[in-house]
Amino acid sequence: MRIKYTIYWFEDKNDWLNQKSVIDGILQIIKYLEEHLGFQIEITFFVEQDLSGTRDFRLKKLLDDYPEKYKIQKLDNYTNVNLKKIIFHNVDLVLMDYNLGSEKGNDVIDYIRDNRNDVYTDILFYSQDESEEELRKKSDRDGLYCSERSELFSGDKINKVIKTTIRKVQDLNNLRGLVMAETSELDSLIKQILVLIVLKGKVSKERISEKYEKMLKKSKENSAEVEAHTIPADFVKLTETRHFTSGTSYDFLYHFSKDSINDMDKKILLPYKGEIIEERNNLAHNPEDSSTPDKMIIIKKGKSLEYDEKKFIKIRKDIQKYKQTFQEIINSLK
Repeated sequence: MRIKYTIYWFEDKNDWLNQKSVIDGILQIIKYLEEHLGFQIEITFFVEQDLSGTRDFRLKKLLDDYPEKYKIQKLDNYTNVNLKKIIFHNVDLVLMDYNLGSEKGNDVIDYIRDNRNDVYTDILFYSQDESEEELRKKSDRDGLYCSERSELFSGDKINKVIKTTIRKVQDLNNLRGLVMAETSELDSLIKQILVLIVLKGKVSKERISEKYEKMLKKSKENSAEVEAHTIPADFVKLTETRHFTSGTSYDFLYHFSKDSINDMDKKILLPYKGEIIEERNNLAHNPEDSSTPDKMIIIKKGKSLEYDEKKFIKIRKDIQKYKQTFQEIINSLK
């Protein structure tokens, strides 16, 4: 699982999606995933009707206000010909209405579960007119949850299924892998910022030289390899070498933030080293034998470090916080 939780939603009734109670319920999904579990969210609605006319204004506003979270894809119908255009891999949850115009949701489920497609994404199958027991009779596939439409939000059914899907695929070792992958993306964002700062003249040459000289000196002191003494003078090329580690990238960024020429807030950047770099470095160590499925124990320099789901939720939230911060800085420099 990635830090982005992806939902595909098959619902042909725009008028239902447009109801205030449903929009509020969808917004609650954001809050649950992002504030409680530390994930980003992306929902793609597969609908038959165009978003036109004033009756769709709430749904259209939702899509306009959150373009990075919600997308809509129009299908002429829900037959296999159109379903073949949809990539179901790397989707975390599918929400499937039973009545999809001339087609039925269980037929779409059969297509998704077809052995040739090799898709085992969990599916929440719901209906306005059918009970959970009746839905189960129509489709009894593995990884299938059933619900009456009225209980999707009022009964907190979606949130419960989301939590279950996360628990099914994420032990602590997988969570550790997620953190390592996502922090690598943060490294890339920092390097983009540094290059833009230099190219846009948002840092003095003296400040660049000061940090560069310290880096060169440290490299010569700590390594006997020839490559360590051949640090390129061109800053952009320097960021592409193995000398530019996560710690080095952050050190440059924080050092540059002190320059009055740019508008970066060093108070926002200061905690990054402890909240991200140190946590990532801790997780790079192998867990102790005393670790359990619910708790990871890491020994670092004789100190016992404990990681559980609550700790990982905080780390995921911090990752999202810095992703947003760094992207805002990048946008301001372009």
